[in-house]
Amino acid sequence: PAIYVDGAAANVAATLLIETDLPLYTSAGSDRRVFDAPSLARLANESYEVGPLAMTRRDVEDVTLWIGSSSMPDGALEGAADVLADAFRRLRDHLGPSPTDSVLITLHPSAAPSSARDGSTVVWSMASDADPEVELASGLRPLAHLWIPGTRSIAEAWLREGVPEHYAALVANAMFGGQADAFARGVVRSWDRYAANAQDRTLRLGDDAWVVDAGALAGFCLDGTLRES
Repeated sequence: PAIYVDGAAANVAATLLIETDLPLYTSAGSDRRVFDAPSLARLANESYEVGPLAMTRRDVEDVTLWIGSSSMPDGALEGAADVLADAFRRLRDHLGPSPTDSVLITLHPSAAPSSARDGSTVVWSMASDADPEVELASGLRPLAHLWIPGTRSIAEAWLREGVPEHYAALVANAMFGGQADAFARGVVRSWDRYAANAQDRTLRLGDDAWVVDAGALAGFCLDGTLRES
């Protein structure tokens, strides 16, 4: 949504009031019903979970992770929360302080697994018989998105998806106890797939696996430069 003044988009402060008798969960926790923001877009780029969720909490230094599920048993939820807190801590070690001090992560069953980041919220949908700890640790890209500003407005998939994919793979490799040479072989495979079509493709408009490979390689190079500096 946008408000236009004299033909140009303008940021106008807005307040959202959610009136419901059901439980409400956001990245700000579960006890707020009124949200102030500098623009309508800021309100729209958040997720608001309405309905009962089993909830738990993890604190990673000065960031609070609120982790909820609509169907997961308590023991499984605590295990998933430990995985997510570990991943968040490792991503922070690579990418620096989190841009937000509170994150909502929700886990739901679905016949069509998917994941997405909306504002300070990350939503995962996974098969009801999946091992949530394995599913989360092997698909951390949405969590890495929290460090990418303006995720919704980045048109180029190599930057929006590829760079976070590098950090997600790096952290997943470490969490599974992988060796450095195993991760390096993954980078080489990404390079081989990218190089095989580099003469005939353009990054700017693509959004397939080849583009993600290219972005992951850019993330690898960026990571090396940041380490050297």
